Amino acid sequence: MSDIQVKEQSQETVLQELRKLAESVGEVKNLSGEQKGAFDKMNEELNKFEAKNQELVKNLVEKEKKQEELESKMAKLEAAMNEPSFGAKSEEEQKDVKDLFNQLCKVDLTKSTIQGELEEKALSSFNNTAGGYLVRPDYANQILQKADEITQVKSFMNVVNTSKEAFVIDLEATKPQVYVNGQLQTMQESQPVMGQITIPVYKLAVAVPVSTELLEDAEYNLGAYLLDTFSKAFAKEEGRLAILGSGANEHHGLLTNGNGITARTTSGSAGAFQAKDFFSIQADIPSTYLAGSSFLFNSKTLYQQIRIATDGQGQWLFQPGSEQLPNTVAGRRYILSEDMPDWGTGTTPVVFGNFNEGYYFIERRGLRVIQDENTLATGGQVRFVMSKRCGAGPRLAEALKKLTVA
Repeated sequence: MSDIQVKEQSQETVLQELRKLAESVGEVKNLSGEQKGAFDKMNEELNKFEAKNQELVKNLVEKEKKQEELESKMAKLEAAMNEPSFGAKSEEEQKDVKDLFNQLCKVDLTKSTIQGELEEKALSSFNNTAGGYLVRPDYANQILQKADEITQVKSFMNVVNTSKEAFVIDLEATKPQVYVNGQLQTMQESQPVMGQITIPVYKLAVAVPVSTELLEDAEYNLGAYLLDTFSKAFAKEEGRLAILGSGANEHHGLLTNGNGITARTTSGSAGAFQAKDFFSIQADIPSTYLAGSSFLFNSKTLYQQIRIATDGQGQWLFQPGSEQLPNTVAGRRYILSEDMPDWGTGTTPVVFGNFNEGYYFIERRGLRVIQDENTLATGGQVRFVMSKRCGAGPRLAEALKKLTVA
């Protein structure tokens, strides 16, 4: 297969070569050593396009969320303007309406994104009696931004800030029912059944002792290095917990049993991949959630299964996108996360649905750094203590569906 060339080709061209190779042997497991090398090389080339695709998907989701915020503000303003007046409004009520109107007037509706206020976050330092230095805020802005970029699945969820140790929201567990009523017939009673969702906040933390000599003699900024490295580590752990968290003294992850998200089992034989399952699962969630829906799986499932699969009409399951539109699988965009299991018998390698409607990611506060020079001073060490408080749990579980391999 030395005649296979993958340099300087478009995503679609490489895909055609990849599929041609896969079709020639029937299944990926039948590839010879040389064919396997060519197959892997073409997937590596496609993965270069994938980074740009995932960034495009993330930007589209952010635009959708901002658009929803704008529509919500406009609806509130319209309701306030149409509200019948039975007397003069209080100064506080008038101020709320004016503030809302002023916010909307600052929005440039000719642009695709909303030019609202930028939220500035700075790392904070606990000012205890033992002493400590305040962390420079320019580190916070830079590193926290990197962390958000790493945690792809988090950006698709409904991210909420809270000032409490848990986030609690009322939930309509059962809707009321209306009955046909005949003349002079006694009316039947019905009322909604209410419930509550409680998502606890947990602390992620780590302590890093560093010798004073190393801090003094290092030729680079060791503090900045530690901050950068552990910011990424925190982000990676957030993503893992959002998917795999057990719910026992930690986040309640997407794949954890008991979170209300039901599963569909694949239709083929044990371990087999069936393209039709990616279409069937879309019918398992209410249609109102489909507009913002996405698939979630890891890169191995993408390049070993999805990219070379066809449906019953011979159409490719994976379709390349363009500069403005992302790649799609079964007509829907997708998120890659290496925390998702590989495709195999008994695993749950795919989740589909509207993650913004279906799952909460709760943030109590951002990353906090304490530079403690006193506790370990007698041992000639400075201790960096880093922590963040956050949580995750279901919002409307009906908006999501898991795919389990038979």
